[in-house]
Amino acid sequence: MSALSFRFKLLFAMMAVVAGVSVSTLYVTQEQVQLAYDGLFADKVESEINYIPQEQEARLSNIRITCAKLAKSVRLTAALLEDDVEDLYRNGGVELRSILQADEADAVSVEPELRKAPKSKSKNFAKQRTARARNAARERAKRSRVAELFRFLDAKGNLLLPEKKQALNLGLKPLSHPDLEAQLRDIGAQVAQLESQQVGYVYLGPSNGKPRILEVVVTPIIDEFDTGEVLGALVVGLSYPDFGERTISEVSDIQNGLWLDDTLHSTTIPKNFHAELSSMLNTNVIAHLESPNDLIIERAGVPYRVFYTALNPESQLSKAYKVGLFSWALAVKAESELRDKILMFTGLAVVIALVISLLLSHGLSVPLHQLVKGTEAIKRGDYEVKVSVGGSDELGQLAASFNEMADGLALKERYHNVLNMVTDKDVAAELMSGDVVLGGEKRQVSVLFCDIRGFTALTQNMDPHDVIAMLNEHMTALADVVTENSGVIDKFVGDEIMAVFGAPKSYADDVYNAVRAGMQMISERLLLNDSSRYDIEIGIGISTGEVVAGNMGSDSRLNYTVLGERVNLGARLCGIAARGEVVIDETTRATLGDKLDARLMDPLHLKGISNEVKAYTVSSLEHSAQAAKQTSS
Repeated sequence: MSALSFRFKLLFAMMAVVAGVSVSTLYVTQEQVQLAYDGLFADKVESEINYIPQEQEARLSNIRITCAKLAKSVRLTAALLEDDVEDLYRNGGVELRSILQADEADAVSVEPELRKAPKSKSKNFAKQRTARARNAARERAKRSRVAELFRFLDAKGNLLLPEKKQALNLGLKPLSHPDLEAQLRDIGAQVAQLESQQVGYVYLGPSNGKPRILEVVVTPIIDEFDTGEVLGALVVGLSYPDFGERTISEVSDIQNGLWLDDTLHSTTIPKNFHAELSSMLNTNVIAHLESPNDLIIERAGVPYRVFYTALNPESQLSKAYKVGLFSWALAVKAESELRDKILMFTGLAVVIALVISLLLSHGLSVPLHQLVKGTEAIKRGDYEVKVSVGGSDELGQLAASFNEMADGLALKERYHNVLNMVTDKDVAAELMSGDVVLGGEKRQVSVLFCDIRGFTALTQNMDPHDVIAMLNEHMTALADVVTENSGVIDKFVGDEIMAVFGAPKSYADDVYNAVRAGMQMISERLLLNDSSRYDIEIGIGISTGEVVAGNMGSDSRLNYTVLGERVNLGARLCGIAARGEVVIDETTRATLGDKLDARLMDPLHLKGISNEVKAYTVSSLEHSAQAAKQTSS
């Protein structure tokens, strides 16, 4: 099974390489196709965006110039100041006659010019043909655009209407619509803030006919001769028809329309696009003043790239946007065909890689299978395992090295087992790592001695086997307490336990750990008395200070232990400790401070110690937040 696993990995690696190369190729190729179509889209968008302001200028330049000139008329200013509405419209109508009255005007469209120009499949010729048509349309626009709306607003934006209707019409076709006054009020709200001529767009809903859009030029009338204040505004509007919308769509593959007041108006963009496209535009126009490059809408599985540009970007009036859709179907088709071809070659490469990997894995799987079996045996603790050395190549050298490693691990395990049986596991780990200084080193430690009280009287009539069983039970439970508190068992001497805190490894709070271990050993022995048939009482002595720690003994027999005056003091304090009592020296008491409650004993004169000794019996050990934190660390 392991050999098959190796084969699978080799197979997977080969196929991953093939797949990686194929995916990279597919990615790079699709990126190039995407860039090519992006360039095509950018050219079309740039053409339309450059055309829109030019076409607008052709439509409105004559009207804007005429209205700006009229706004500076002294008669017009006087009529507004005198509130003479009839004279206002009469004088205004005379000055604006050239744009208010004309023969039947043609809609500005590129269609007539396109019909006249010879057709050709050449891309450059088509561009030239479209450009000539647009230039001709702009020239005709200058001659043929006629206003349909002529109104004056006062300084507060109120609509001014003459009492005599003939003064209002001036030969124009009467423009009456229920939405017109509301739209003029919206324009009027901006009059006081107008500083220059503005272009806006007004949508008039369906009423006695089709809905329509007016392109309005709002020109502020300013009292330049006196106060400099805005006296009112001249509003001239003309219908905004389909300026070659369908023809532009056919020539440039761009479906276009007008987005105004959250509504899309178009005769070339399908109706089922309008709601979603309007929602998309509403979100993006707020976030991006310019059309982002990644704006896409999808219908019936066909994506369309979307662009928009403002018709009146600097206007204080309602903004209108020219919107265009460019079909991305050809790009998607090209990418799909390319992807299919690459995937076909990828499949062929995977089959070839499969055959090659199976041939390679056959020669490698047998020795690797043996090595896997060998490592599993070592993991189970069988260090006697051996693998066959099949040759002198890299796999043969690997097998020989594996056998040498197994022999070394077997020898090390034997040493480790013996060492753990004769010394503490921390001492064994230090000795195995070589960190302990052989021959001794000075260390700051706490030494704990624990002795059974009345041991001789307790065991004098006991069977030796029972004595050993009792001591094993006792030593096991209390040794676990020492280990849990980061201490090291130095030795067991008869019924006595000697433990060291701070050597061979220090845990930063060794003094606290030693006293806590002593208190817990007392508690553990009391609990053990409830379940054991042996009722034993112990006394504990603890001292702190500098000792010599290291391997003591002969060249052939070493024992890791600690020596010094502090060790002797700990043993003497254990000897005077009463049943269930922990006695500590003055250094231990001073180190712990307010972390414990201790009672000072009468001065002691201990054997082997010349000076008088101060000692304390511990009543409780405070588990403050700080102490607990230090203990856990």
